[in-house]
Amino acid sequence: MIRIYRAALRLLSSAVREEHGETMTALFADLLADARRRKGTAGALLLIVSEIAALVRFAWSERERSGRPRPSVPGFDEPPLRQARRGREPLLVSILQDLRGAGRALARTPGFTFVCVATIALAIGANTAIFSVVHGVLLEPLPYPGADRIVVLGHHSDGGDDLDTTTPGNFYDWQARATAFESMAAFSYTERTLATGDDAERVLGALVTGELFEVLLRAPSHGRTFAPSDDAPGAERVVVLSDGLARRLFGDPDATGRIVSLGGHPCTVIGVMPPDFIFPDYDALFWVPARFDAEFRNNRDQFFLQGVARLKDRVTIDEARAQLDTVMYGIRREHPLFTGQVGAAVLPMKELLVDDVRARLMTLMSAVVLVLLIASANVGNLLLARSAARRREIAVRRALGARTGRLIRQTLTESLLLGAIGGLAGLAVGKALLAALMAWLPPELPRASGFGLDPAVLAFTSLISLLAGLAFGLVPAIQLGLAPSADAMREGVRGTARGRRLRSALVVSEVALALMLLTAAGLLVRSFANLVRVDPGFRPDPALTFTVGVSGPAYEENDRRDAFFEALEERLRRIPGVEGVARSSTLPVAGRGTGAWFNIIDRPTPPGQTPPSVPYRVVNPDYFRVLGIPIVRGRSLEETDGAEMRAVVISESVARRFWPGDDPFGKRIYLGTPDNRLFPDGEIVGIARDVKQTGLAEGSPAAVYFTHRTRPGWSAFMFAVRTSGDPASLAPAVRTALREIDPSIPLVRVRTMDEVLARSADPARVSMLLVALFALLALVLAVLGVFGILSYAVGQRRVEMGIRMALGATATNVRLLVLRQGMILVLTGVLLGLCGALVLTRFMESLLFGLGPTDPATFATVALLLVATAALASDLPARRATRLDPVDVLRHE
Repeated sequence: MIRIYRAALRLLSSAVREEHGETMTALFADLLADARRRKGTAGALLLIVSEIAALVRFAWSERERSGRPRPSVPGFDEPPLRQARRGREPLLVSILQDLRGAGRALARTPGFTFVCVATIALAIGANTAIFSVVHGVLLEPLPYPGADRIVVLGHHSDGGDDLDTTTPGNFYDWQARATAFESMAAFSYTERTLATGDDAERVLGALVTGELFEVLLRAPSHGRTFAPSDDAPGAERVVVLSDGLARRLFGDPDATGRIVSLGGHPCTVIGVMPPDFIFPDYDALFWVPARFDAEFRNNRDQFFLQGVARLKDRVTIDEARAQLDTVMYGIRREHPLFTGQVGAAVLPMKELLVDDVRARLMTLMSAVVLVLLIASANVGNLLLARSAARRREIAVRRALGARTGRLIRQTLTESLLLGAIGGLAGLAVGKALLAALMAWLPPELPRASGFGLDPAVLAFTSLISLLAGLAFGLVPAIQLGLAPSADAMREGVRGTARGRRLRSALVVSEVALALMLLTAAGLLVRSFANLVRVDPGFRPDPALTFTVGVSGPAYEENDRRDAFFEALEERLRRIPGVEGVARSSTLPVAGRGTGAWFNIIDRPTPPGQTPPSVPYRVVNPDYFRVLGIPIVRGRSLEETDGAEMRAVVISESVARRFWPGDDPFGKRIYLGTPDNRLFPDGEIVGIARDVKQTGLAEGSPAAVYFTHRTRPGWSAFMFAVRTSGDPASLAPAVRTALREIDPSIPLVRVRTMDEVLARSADPARVSMLLVALFALLALVLAVLGVFGILSYAVGQRRVEMGIRMALGATATNVRLLVLRQGMILVLTGVLLGLCGALVLTRFMESLLFGLGPTDPATFATVALLLVATAALASDLPARRATRLDPVDVLRHE
């Protein structure tokens, strides 16, 4: 075949043959030997055919430029487009040729292509899935016209940053006096029993006052929304349904005119909203007018309404906030007792939805971006190694007349094609990961039902695929395109020091990025471990929890409500295996519940000041015993409390807050305002251990406990039924007991106590698991990078190591030489990664519990883990180096 190639060289001019003929023949001989070694005779035949075709094209181009006749080569036809435009190849044809060439090059190395595509697909898939969530929650505009002008209104209490609710009196004053808003409304979540025929369920909706649908500028798909007359006291009861609820109840979205029982009262469906309508979130399935009477519209002590308004054109949020502050100043002067310590708050509506999850989502997004960078560095290293083996091929191409720009473009086209294939595969991976995320993510995540691979997500995937292809392909492309031909011919496939430095730099960056991600994961793992070890303050033994609420004409009177819950409690106790029944307005870890002003009778609040608010619990006397909440001082509540004396139990946090260093026993208190007390007064008879109310990370869980006899007529209770067996097995018996009393009342939120505790830690658990998963992927990629570069280095330094061993170096000396090279890279990356982690983890402080963002133990553990893993990866090529036969190596070289 060498003779055939020499004969084909005669197609070139004598000047070219004299100057480059011998070099080209030598290079062809090397390529031929390599092709035979890899693919046998078939590979050699393919090589000779492709090389002769290249010589023909080069000769044709050379003779065209010199004006001499073209050589006639049988079977070779000039492309039609080149005939139309001689002297310069059309760009489209050139690009298509580059793509075909890139495809053939990748197809010739299927193993290399698979590894690159798999690496890119994992990284891009993770980015696509997490970006889908971030886009759906943080970036996607709210589905209302002019959503950027919709704001929420409320209060900042005691100088805090949290947005608190307002009262009906304050809201109606804002509506009448503030002129910066086109329209204004207020809403409050409400859960009511909804029945159609014999079926009943508890459904979450919104109680609305004001111009809600005018604020949102959304029209119903069927019927109408509320008119001002619908919100008047004594108006006919009407309801607007969501599209999903209407279809579920009636099988038809046009449910206008239908009658549903809501809270025991018949309501007429006057409208159904479009399928894409959400407010405030996907959980709200119906909207009803508040219908406040004149007296309640002036109420100043019940903070339960969230305001929402639409700004007028050219009015900024700061201007609206300043105006509302002025209105609040007047309200405080008129009602100092109720509004003495509250100020007005105006925030973009999206802030209300996403504020609690922003830090977690941005942490996840940062994690997958780091994974993408590590993957790009890894693929870049593979391409650099591959490019070193192609230096002679590139030199031949340049010798045959290929321009530098064309060589760079051809090599870059291969990397972009890899990125495109990896992006398509990553899209499939991202879709699968997104489906898994939907099952993992907490149900409280805002707009969780709206995630998907929409055009914005597809554009993001396409962009990062393009950027990834450029990132890992640009350096190898430039290196190949600019390398001097003479150097390439002299070095063969041994590479250059510059190439080794580039590959080493990429490995160092991989290790640094992996350490940053591992540190973040380590902090979240330790934080979650601290969280789940927190004592919740009660005994989480096997128990079944559920909620029961009554409403409607049959339960208008307090005595009927109390009798129902006492009868249910008695039936539950008689279920076989039940050891106790606890009943509370809000169970531990289920939420703050309702709060009221805390007033000490012998220490009245100074005039013009608003008393502090404290959460309270309406409980049965068995509550503390069944849940295992210790009474640290005094006694528990008893059956006679409320009938003979109004006894209350306070938590340790309340005792420390209001009686520091003093004894609260026998002190008399009341909850509420002077003219609207929950009970006239109560005597403190015991101090209970602090119990976590809003979650395991809660700081000071204050609470006041009293029985339903002290405050009769409570309409909904949470139950905890303790059993010696499997609590989930009690659910059928509980449903039967409820149906025996009133079959129209549904049982809702049926969970075991373990599930309640687990749900309270769900956000921290999901963040920890996902970041740990991405960190593990980053660790694997970084270790593969270390292993790859050392394996490549051993291959490139075979002669050097053979000479060392021939001159007396032991296997241990050679092994340490390779290990030292690897560990220098790893330790350099670890040092850089520690510096980066010190910066990165400071943004995670709000996600951590029980440790700081620069926890030394976590940093040290992660660094040692990475060093130890990388050392194991370095040892494999080091052992391979010790098995070299110096005689065999030197003979082949």
